[in-house]
Amino acid sequence: MRRLPRIMTAGLLLAVACGCSDPDSGLTKTQVTQVLDIQQETQRERADLSRARDELESDRRKWSERERKDPIIAEVIGKGLVLILSCLPLVLIVLLLVPANQDIPAELIRETLIGDNRSDRRLTADRHETRRRLD
Repeated sequence: MRRLPRIMTAGLLLAVACGCSDPDSGLTKTQVTQVLDIQQETQRERADLSRARDELESDRRKWSERERKDPIIAEVIGKGLVLILSCLPLVLIVLLLVPANQDIPAELIRETLIGDNRSDRRLTADRHETRRRLD
């Protein structure tokens, strides 16, 4: 506990002793203003560099985010296309199986049925004739 006040006292004496003497630095007033101007300019340049570095970091983060998102979006698009292309044959089969015109004319139905009956009669007659020959 006693060390802290001693260190503080020594630091205070050192600061007072160094600050008390005001030796002439050998610089003229214009040289001092030039040095101050250069220091201010350096501070401005540092601030500009800091802003530019922050902008670059922001851009880097944006590009990094894009690099993560773009492959995900591309994969979703690719998988969607594969899904659509795999369903395409099913759609074509459904289109081929479902008739486009549901209204079939009655005449066509009659002709089809009558034609089928005639062919059935011929087959029956041919069977009877074949049986007679075999017997």
